[in-house]
Amino acid sequence: MRSNASAASLPPLLQAAHEGSLEAVRALLQKDLQAAHEGSLETVRTKLANTVDANGDSVLLHAAGLGAVVLVQQVLASGKSIEEALGQGVRVTAKGRVGVVRVEVAQLLIDSGADVNHHGQYGATPLTWAAFVGDLDMTQMLLRNGAEVNQADSWGDTALINAAKWSYRGAFPRFADTIRLLLIKGADPLQANNKGETARSIVDSRSREGGYGAVLRIMAGSTTSNATETTKDRSAMTDYT
Repeated sequence: MRSNASAASLPPLLQAAHEGSLEAVRALLQKDLQAAHEGSLETVRTKLANTVDANGDSVLLHAAGLGAVVLVQQVLASGKSIEEALGQGVRVTAKGRVGVVRVEVAQLLIDSGADVNHHGQYGATPLTWAAFVGDLDMTQMLLRNGAEVNQADSWGDTALINAAKWSYRGAFPRFADTIRLLLIKGADPLQANNKGETARSIVDSRSREGGYGAVLRIMAGSTTSNATETTKDRSAMTDYT
Protein backbone atom coordinates (compact mmCIF):
# COMPACT_ATOMS: atom_id res chain seq x y z
CA MET A 1 0.00 0.00 0.00
CA ARG A 2 1.33 3.43 -0.88
CA SER A 3 0.14 7.00 -0.82
CA ASN A 4 0.45 9.95 -3.17
CA ALA A 5 0.32 12.39 -0.24
CA SER A 6 2.98 15.09 -0.14
CA ALA A 7 3.65 16.71 3.21
CA ALA A 8 4.86 19.89 1.54
CA SER A 9 1.48 20.53 -0.12
CA LEU A 10 -0.74 20.00 2.92
CA PRO A 11 -2.87 22.69 4.60
CA PRO A 12 -1.63 23.70 8.09
CA LEU A 13 -3.99 21.47 10.10
CA LEU A 14 -3.24 18.40 7.99
CA GLN A 15 0.48 19.20 8.08
CA ALA A 16 0.44 19.39 11.88
CA ALA A 17 -1.35 16.05 12.18
CA HIS A 18 0.98 14.54 9.60
CA GLU A 19 3.98 15.54 11.72
CA GLY A 20 2.34 14.51 15.01
CA SER A 21 2.46 17.99 16.53
CA LEU A 22 -0.09 18.01 19.34
CA GLU A 23 0.23 21.67 20.26
CA ALA A 24 -0.01 22.78 16.63
CA VAL A 25 -3.14 20.70 16.03
CA ARG A 26 -4.76 22.04 19.20
CA ALA A 27 -3.85 25.64 18.33
CA LEU A 28 -5.06 25.36 14.73
CA LEU A 29 -8.36 23.82 15.76
CA GLN A 30 -8.89 26.66 18.22
CA LYS A 31 -7.84 29.31 15.71
CA ASP A 32 -10.22 28.03 13.04
CA LEU A 33 -13.04 27.83 15.56
CA GLN A 34 -12.53 31.46 16.50
CA ALA A 35 -12.52 32.44 12.83
CA ALA A 36 -15.80 30.65 12.07
CA HIS A 37 -18.80 32.97 11.79
CA GLU A 38 -21.65 30.54 11.23
CA GLY A 39 -22.84 27.24 12.64
CA SER A 40 -22.54 25.95 16.17
CA LEU A 41 -19.10 25.44 17.66
CA GLU A 42 -19.69 21.69 17.78
CA THR A 43 -20.62 21.58 14.09
CA VAL A 44 -17.62 23.69 13.07
CA ARG A 45 -15.25 21.63 15.24
CA THR A 46 -16.49 18.38 13.70
CA LYS A 47 -16.09 19.80 10.19
CA LEU A 48 -12.53 20.90 10.94
CA ALA A 49 -11.62 17.55 12.48
CA ASN A 50 -12.76 15.83 9.27
CA THR A 51 -10.76 18.03 6.89
CA VAL A 52 -9.33 16.03 3.97
CA ASP A 53 -6.46 16.61 1.56
CA ALA A 54 -6.56 16.43 -2.23
CA ASN A 55 -6.45 12.62 -2.06
CA GLY A 56 -9.38 12.38 0.34
CA ASP A 57 -7.13 11.49 3.29
CA SER A 58 -8.44 12.96 6.55
CA VAL A 59 -6.52 14.65 9.34
CA LEU A 60 -6.92 11.51 11.42
CA LEU A 61 -5.47 9.33 8.64
CA HIS A 62 -2.34 11.50 8.63
CA ALA A 63 -2.03 11.24 12.39
CA ALA A 64 -2.73 7.49 12.55
CA GLY A 65 0.06 6.27 10.29
CA LEU A 66 0.05 7.94 6.90
CA GLY A 67 2.67 10.44 8.08
CA ALA A 68 5.11 7.62 8.85
CA VAL A 69 4.55 5.97 5.46
CA VAL A 70 5.12 9.19 3.52
CA LEU A 71 8.32 9.74 5.51
CA VAL A 72 9.58 6.29 4.49
CA GLN A 73 8.75 7.04 0.84
CA GLN A 74 10.65 10.32 1.03
CA VAL A 75 13.74 8.66 2.52
CA LEU A 76 13.67 5.99 -0.18
CA ALA A 77 13.33 8.67 -2.87
CA SER A 78 16.50 10.30 -1.53
CA GLY A 79 18.43 7.18 -2.50
CA LYS A 80 18.82 5.57 0.92
CA SER A 81 18.29 1.87 1.62
CA ILE A 82 15.00 0.30 2.67
CA GLU A 83 16.53 -0.42 6.08
CA GLU A 84 17.37 3.25 6.60
CA ALA A 85 13.95 4.31 5.36
CA LEU A 86 12.12 1.93 7.68
CA GLY A 87 14.28 3.12 10.56
CA GLN A 88 13.17 6.69 9.91
CA GLY A 89 9.54 5.59 9.81
CA VAL A 90 9.86 3.78 13.11
CA ARG A 91 10.67 7.03 14.89
CA VAL A 92 7.04 8.16 14.57
CA THR A 93 5.50 4.86 15.62
CA ALA A 94 7.85 3.35 18.19
CA LYS A 95 7.22 3.61 21.90
CA GLY A 96 8.48 6.77 23.50
CA ARG A 97 7.33 10.38 23.65
CA VAL A 98 7.03 10.79 19.87
CA GLY A 99 4.71 7.80 19.57
CA VAL A 100 2.69 8.89 22.59
CA VAL A 101 2.18 12.37 21.15
CA ARG A 102 0.89 10.94 17.86
CA VAL A 103 -1.71 8.94 19.77
CA GLU A 104 -2.66 12.08 21.71
CA VAL A 105 -3.06 13.99 18.44
CA ALA A 106 -5.35 11.27 17.07
CA GLN A 107 -7.36 11.18 20.30
CA LEU A 108 -7.79 14.97 20.21
CA LEU A 109 -9.10 14.74 16.64
CA ILE A 110 -11.55 11.96 17.56
CA ASP A 111 -12.71 13.93 20.59
CA SER A 112 -13.30 16.85 18.20
CA GLY A 113 -15.51 14.71 15.97
CA ALA A 114 -13.12 13.05 13.49
CA ASP A 115 -14.58 9.97 11.79
CA VAL A 116 -12.58 7.02 13.11
CA ASN A 117 -13.73 4.88 10.17
CA HIS A 118 -13.10 7.40 7.37
CA HIS A 119 -11.98 5.81 4.09
CA GLY A 120 -9.36 7.90 2.31
CA GLN A 121 -7.20 7.30 -0.76
CA TYR A 122 -7.37 3.67 -1.93
CA GLY A 123 -10.02 3.05 0.74
CA ALA A 124 -7.48 3.17 3.57
CA THR A 125 -8.73 3.93 7.09
CA PRO A 126 -6.93 5.12 10.23
CA LEU A 127 -6.89 1.53 11.52
CA THR A 128 -5.48 -0.01 8.33
CA TRP A 129 -2.71 2.62 8.31
CA ALA A 130 -1.91 2.10 12.00
CA ALA A 131 -1.62 -1.66 11.47
CA PHE A 132 0.39 -1.09 8.28
CA VAL A 133 3.13 0.59 10.32
CA GLY A 134 2.72 -1.75 13.30
CA ASP A 135 1.69 0.96 15.74
CA LEU A 136 0.24 -0.99 18.67
CA ASP A 137 -0.72 2.02 20.80
CA MET A 138 -2.47 3.77 17.90
CA THR A 139 -4.27 0.57 16.93
CA GLN A 140 -5.48 0.07 20.49
CA MET A 141 -6.72 3.66 20.79
CA LEU A 142 -8.58 3.52 17.47
CA LEU A 143 -10.29 0.25 18.39
CA ARG A 144 -11.25 1.67 21.77
CA ASN A 145 -12.89 4.58 19.96
CA GLY A 146 -15.01 2.48 17.63
CA ALA A 147 -12.78 1.55 14.69
CA GLU A 148 -14.24 -1.42 12.80
CA VAL A 149 -11.69 -4.21 13.17
CA ASN A 150 -12.46 -5.99 9.88
CA GLN A 151 -12.87 -2.95 7.64
CA ALA A 152 -10.92 -3.24 4.37
CA ASP A 153 -9.33 -0.89 1.85
CA SER A 154 -9.84 -0.90 -1.93
CA TRP A 155 -7.65 -3.99 -2.29
CA GLY A 156 -9.64 -5.81 0.38
CA ASP A 157 -6.75 -5.61 2.82
CA THR A 158 -7.80 -5.41 6.46
CA ALA A 159 -5.71 -4.12 9.36
CA LEU A 160 -4.79 -7.73 10.18
CA ILE A 161 -3.71 -8.45 6.60
CA ASN A 162 -1.61 -5.27 6.57
CA ALA A 163 0.15 -6.18 9.81
CA ALA A 164 0.87 -9.71 8.55
CA LYS A 165 1.98 -8.57 5.09
CA TRP A 166 4.07 -5.48 5.91
CA SER A 167 5.89 -6.57 9.07
CA TYR A 168 9.63 -6.64 8.55
CA ARG A 169 12.81 -7.99 10.08
CA GLY A 170 13.75 -6.02 13.17
CA ALA A 171 10.14 -5.18 13.97
CA PHE A 172 8.46 -8.61 13.98
CA PRO A 173 7.78 -8.55 17.77
CA ARG A 174 6.08 -5.14 17.48
CA PHE A 175 3.89 -6.33 14.62
CA ALA A 176 3.15 -9.57 16.48
CA ASP A 177 1.77 -7.53 19.39
CA THR A 178 -0.41 -5.58 16.96
CA ILE A 179 -1.68 -8.82 15.40
CA ARG A 180 -2.41 -10.27 18.84
CA LEU A 181 -4.50 -7.21 19.73
CA LEU A 182 -6.43 -7.29 16.47
CA LEU A 183 -7.24 -10.98 16.93
CA ILE A 184 -8.40 -10.39 20.51
CA LYS A 185 -10.71 -7.65 19.22
CA GLY A 186 -12.29 -9.93 16.65
CA ALA A 187 -10.16 -9.61 13.50
CA ASP A 188 -10.90 -12.44 11.07
CA PRO A 189 -7.70 -14.26 10.00
CA LEU A 190 -9.62 -15.95 7.17
CA GLN A 191 -11.13 -12.82 5.61
CA ALA A 192 -9.79 -12.69 2.05
CA ASN A 193 -8.62 -9.66 0.08
CA ASN A 194 -9.23 -9.12 -3.64
CA LYS A 195 -6.41 -11.54 -4.50
CA GLY A 196 -7.81 -14.26 -2.28
CA GLU A 197 -5.08 -13.78 0.33
CA THR A 198 -5.91 -14.00 4.02
CA ALA A 199 -3.85 -12.96 7.01
CA ARG A 200 -3.35 -16.63 7.84
CA SER A 201 -2.19 -17.55 4.32
CA ILE A 202 0.22 -14.60 4.27
CA VAL A 203 1.72 -15.61 7.59
CA ASP A 204 2.04 -19.24 6.43
CA SER A 205 3.80 -18.12 3.24
CA ARG A 206 6.37 -16.19 5.30
CA SER A 207 6.92 -18.89 7.91
CA ARG A 208 10.52 -19.58 6.83
CA GLU A 209 11.67 -15.98 7.28
CA GLY A 210 14.19 -15.57 10.06
CA GLY A 211 12.60 -14.03 13.14
CA TYR A 212 9.07 -14.36 11.79
CA GLY A 213 8.23 -16.98 14.40
CA ALA A 214 6.92 -14.26 16.74
CA VAL A 215 4.18 -13.49 14.22
CA LEU A 216 3.63 -17.12 13.23
CA ARG A 217 3.00 -18.24 16.82
CA ILE A 218 0.39 -15.54 17.40
CA MET A 219 -1.49 -16.38 14.21
CA ALA A 220 -1.35 -20.09 14.95
CA GLY A 221 -3.14 -19.45 18.24
CA SER A 222 -0.28 -20.69 20.38
CA THR A 223 3.16 -19.62 21.48
CA THR A 224 5.78 -22.25 22.21
CA SER A 225 5.93 -25.30 24.41
CA ASN A 226 7.94 -23.26 26.84
CA ALA A 227 5.63 -22.69 29.82
CA THR A 228 7.31 -19.47 30.86
CA GLU A 229 6.85 -17.84 27.45
CA THR A 230 3.25 -19.04 27.23
CA THR A 231 2.43 -17.53 30.61
CA LYS A 232 4.12 -14.28 29.62
CA ASP A 233 2.10 -14.03 26.39
CA ARG A 234 -1.20 -14.77 28.13
CA SER A 235 -0.42 -12.12 30.72
CA ALA A 236 0.30 -9.58 27.98
CA MET A 237 -3.05 -10.33 26.32
CA THR A 238 -4.94 -9.18 29.39
CA ASP A 239 -3.62 -5.66 28.80
CA TYR A 240 -5.90 -5.33 25.75
CA THR A 241 -9.17 -6.47 27.25
